[in-house]
Amino acid sequence: MVLNGIHFDERAADITIDGGSAPSDRLRLGMVATVVGERYADGVSGRADSIEVWSIAQGEVSAVASGSFTVMGMNVQTRGSTFYEGVPGAAGMAVGQWVTVWGLQADAQGGNWIATRVSVGPAGESMVGSGFVVEHHDERRLNGILLSGDRADDLHTGRLVRVVGRWDAEDDALRVSGSHLIDVRGGSPAPAGVEVEIEGVVTALLPGSRLMLGSTEVDARAVPSIYAQLRPGMEIEIDGTWQGAVLMAREIEIEDD
Repeated sequence: MVLNGIHFDERAADITIDGGSAPSDRLRLGMVATVVGERYADGVSGRADSIEVWSIAQGEVSAVASGSFTVMGMNVQTRGSTFYEGVPGAAGMAVGQWVTVWGLQADAQGGNWIATRVSVGPAGESMVGSGFVVEHHDERRLNGILLSGDRADDLHTGRLVRVVGRWDAEDDALRVSGSHLIDVRGGSPAPAGVEVEIEGVVTALLPGSRLMLGSTEVDARAVPSIYAQLRPGMEIEIDGTWQGAVLMAREIEIEDD
């Protein structure tokens, strides 16, 4: 498999897709993956020990506009680099289609996403949405959608999550059956000094040569000439190391759409 220009040998890797074990032949172009392994000295090849893939949305398309569509309350933008399955391209998207989406967070609020892959297929029972949960009194909502059930009580404001459940027509709500914390650090403190490579979307430029990549703070003081070229909405690839919750960028590459 190829991820961010690196050819990984995945034959011995533990692969999970949406939380379940999967063979390597289920991996598809455009899926967003987290790879743990080793990059070899040549810089363009490596070995994957584990590969983790999560979709960001699954459900019925509720609106379509030029270059975007809405599913599960999420505004999903498409680009020329988006891969499609089940439709020839963006022009084939229509209200009522059942889609599964993989992609990148496109704003700090978690309501806008950029699709890297869109699969259109038969309707299913499980629905998926991603974003920040909002609590108000005893209610919890995700992208405006009411969440219900005992599992919804585990969700709290301020954490970017992927929520899965089934639609409860009686309560007009998504009955939550599970959730997954969306965190490029894997949900735990990242080891200092370990080199990582992350692709994402610039969601904000901050003072002091810092930026937000999705909901992750990046210190780009080591690459001032590249930082000067960055704008919100750009897709970039960062090589760096963690310092607490901040990614210290060593290299930044602006991706071509």
